[in-house]
This record gives sequence, structure tokens and C-alpha cells, in this order.
Amino acid sequence: MLLTEEQAERRMKDPANLAVRFADNTQFNVKKRTPRGPRIPEGVRAEIATDVLLGLGTQEEIANDYGVSTGTVVEAKKQYAATTAGKEVIDAAADRAFDRLMATLGFMTDDKLSGLSAKDLSVVAANMSRVVEKTRAPKEDERTKLIVYAPQLKTEEQYVVIDIK
Repeated sequence: MLLTEEQAERRMKDPANLAVRFADNTQFNVKKRTPRGPRIPEGVRAEIATDVLLGLGTQEEIANDYGVSTGTVVEAKKQYAATTAGKEVIDAAADRAFDRLMATLGFMTDDKLSGLSAKDLSVVAANMSRVVEKTRAPKEDERTKLIVYAPQLKTEEQYVVIDIK
């Protein structure tokens, strides 16, 4: 459909036209894409990931410390955790935490436990059960398994044919 200049001008100025209706009150919030900075060296990415894996701060704090975005911190953590060096860091941190756990358990003597109230003893027992659960080697699924076998379908040849006259 072709419009004449007059028809086009009339449509453009028509109050029912949304462009006319919202022309004065609408502000478009267009986010301008910030240009990416220089590529972060692998060594710095590894330091960022190590800080996150060791829990030396929140991701936001670590991002602020290194002057990068939180997305960069998350990406560095994912990439580094998959490497053998990342797994070594995680294992070293777990070993250190386990050593400290065992040391703290050594400080829990029977004399100290006997002086606790029932409420405090229940808290200690609950925490110790979590420790045991987390430090135990993972076992195969211990839930009850139910296996149901479907019967085999018989074919016509397997039935005995009886002739009735």
C-alpha cells in the first residue's frame, strides 16, 4: 500500500500513533557495552581462582581486590578448578581443614563435655555427626533398591492346543 506525502504526514502526527503518544515521556535506557579491558594473564587468573577456592573472601571482594568483574572471578574459578593444579589446591585446603578439625577434637575432653548442659551437648553431638558424615569416604548408594522383572511374553507356539469337537 503506497501512501501519499499528506497521508504519511497525517499518520505521523495522529495522536493514536504510539511514537507521538510517548515521544515526550519516554527515555530509553540503552546500556552501552563497556569495552573489554586487556586480557588477564593466566597467572593472575590462577591467583584469583586460588583465592576463591581457599575462601579468602567473597567473590565481590576478590573482584574488587584485583580490579576485575565478578564474572571474571567466577570464570577463573571454573577454569582453574578443573585443572590438576586447582584440584591440588582444593585437596591441600581439605587436608589442612581436616588436620585442624582433628586438633580441635583433641581439645574436647570428657571433663569439658561433662560440664555442658543438655542443650549444649545436643549441639555438640549434632555438629560431630555432621563432621563424621562429611569426612567418611563416600559409599555406594545405601538406599533400598527394588528390582522388578517383567514377565516374558509367551508366543502362540508355546501354548498347548486343544481341539474340541
